[in-house]
Amino acid sequence: MSLASLDLRRKHKINVFAIKQGELLITDINPDAPLRRNQTLMVIGKNKDVDKCFH
Repeated sequence: MSLASLDLRRKHKINVFAIKQGELLITDINPDAPLRRNQTLMVIGKNKDVDKCFH
């Protein structure tokens, strides 16, 4: 699954501004790249929208 296929901005009104992978912080994000289990999405949006999306 990729960020493009998740379509978080349109569906949940949140934006991914970085991806953390171990000690690496990726800010030049390719939305078509597959996401991996060991990655953490760094997002911004209203608390209610973030909570609704990830819980």
